[in-house]
Amino acid sequence: MKVLGIYGSIGFDGSLRESYIHDASATFFIDGEHICSVQEERLSGLKYDGRYPEKSIDYVLGEIPKEEVDLVIFVDIGLENWVKEHMFEGKPHKFLQEVFPNADVGHISHHQAHAYSSIFSQESNEGVCIVIDGGGSHNWTRQVSLGLEKCSLVYFNKRKNQFRYLPFNGEWGLLHQTWSHHIFCKKTKQKIDLNDPLYHCSMSGKIMGLAAYGSSKHNTKLYEFGEYFPQVQFDMRDPEPYPLTAEEKAQLLQYNFEESLIELILRLDEDYLEPVVCLTGGVFLNINANTSIVQKFKNRKFHITPFVSDCGLSYGAAAFGASLWNEVQTPDNLAFLGRGYNTPKQIDVSDYDNSLDLSKVAKYLEEGKIVGWYQGRSEFGPRALGNRSILMSPKYKENKDIINEKVKHREEWRPFAGVILKDYLQEYFEEGIDSPYMLYSQTVKEDKRDKIPAITHVDNTCRIQTVSEGILSELLEEYHKISGVPVLLNTSFNDSGEPIVETPQDAIDAFLNMNIDYLVMNNTIIGKN
Repeated sequence: MKVLGIYGSIGFDGSLRESYIHDASATFFIDGEHICSVQEERLSGLKYDGRYPEKSIDYVLGEIPKEEVDLVIFVDIGLENWVKEHMFEGKPHKFLQEVFPNADVGHISHHQAHAYSSIFSQESNEGVCIVIDGGGSHNWTRQVSLGLEKCSLVYFNKRKNQFRYLPFNGEWGLLHQTWSHHIFCKKTKQKIDLNDPLYHCSMSGKIMGLAAYGSSKHNTKLYEFGEYFPQVQFDMRDPEPYPLTAEEKAQLLQYNFEESLIELILRLDEDYLEPVVCLTGGVFLNINANTSIVQKFKNRKFHITPFVSDCGLSYGAAAFGASLWNEVQTPDNLAFLGRGYNTPKQIDVSDYDNSLDLSKVAKYLEEGKIVGWYQGRSEFGPRALGNRSILMSPKYKENKDIINEKVKHREEWRPFAGVILKDYLQEYFEEGIDSPYMLYSQTVKEDKRDKIPAITHVDNTCRIQTVSEGILSELLEEYHKISGVPVLLNTSFNDSGEPIVETPQDAIDAFLNMNIDYLVMNNTIIGKN
């Protein structure tokens, strides 16, 4: 059974600047086995591209013709039923039926796809999934929704293919996004269009980094819950009246964001939570909140994918479709769901080093060189996890400013992540949370802060990725031998406002146009000399 999941503008113009849809993607399963996933932006070159994912569909299908697809599941855009009925008049179904003439075509809701993307990417058969995002979704049951749910709770039993849905309201994602826009404009003195996906999709992450520069002395509870669950009321008042700096407002926002999520889960924990808890939706891209949750509820097993944002919706759609006929197999590594590529033939290897000497790459890094790192299958999700990365030594404090100013061309307060050998995690970080998908912020131990200052944020934390196998792990071993540090600075292989590189040609173009010293592509080391 060949099942295709699609998320993006379908059945109408869908111009990116005219549609609030962002992070379009496609995912393909065959007989319950994941084949490939990709975001449209990686192929179109347009950051947060939300248009019909034509390129992504061709990419994930590969050599399989569209006529051989058995089932297509698309994700609706979260509109209420009556609006959808009048606006679309069945156009998405008709359009897809023409493109895939031999396939059955169905659709699922936004929150449903979020939930399934998390449920079907972990091994447990039973548990509960919490979905929290910005835009919300209409109820996927037959009941007509009177409004948009911002949050959902889903009980699941994969073995019986049973799902019980409990919607409730809360403004976490939307209010965080709105506040982030306000704070960013205050900090930078820029006037930006919140409706432009290029800005509103990235704002929350930028403000999360800025929050560390604020003071906790201004922390005040700005939210209220209703008396009974699920009638959650979330009232975060506009901080404009407060005479606070942008940094202080960012800290206030982060504090309320974390505390309110903790309070919500505490309430849920009384009656609703199971031992296995899946967390999904764009809200859980907030690494500080994730860390607070995991530390607070140590008796629960949490599952968070690297594709919790809208790009993961196609995975949820395809996985659920596949589950109707087959048991869905969890991929070995959730980070790398795209395709792998060979080194382009046009590269004359006689002019370059075609035998990958990791000790040589480690030496370059120790000398302060910047390395573009291109290996294996591409990441699926918004973060580079070691296959489409820019690497640099974390030992020198100035490296943070060099990368921000000369390579990534982004705000000076933005921190960088680190990638560390898993065996040394406890030695360097207080929390010691295994984090293969870079989902948690952890405190650098006091005696290690002067060893990795480039990735130690102003609040002494670091977003960390742990690795224990693969070529990146081998590089870290070599770097550890010559530097004494089992950690590297890791940031995504892209310039500001551009998507992460996908193809070898993308990587070569970025290498030539960015201030990067070496490109390591598969087994080839390429310099600019």
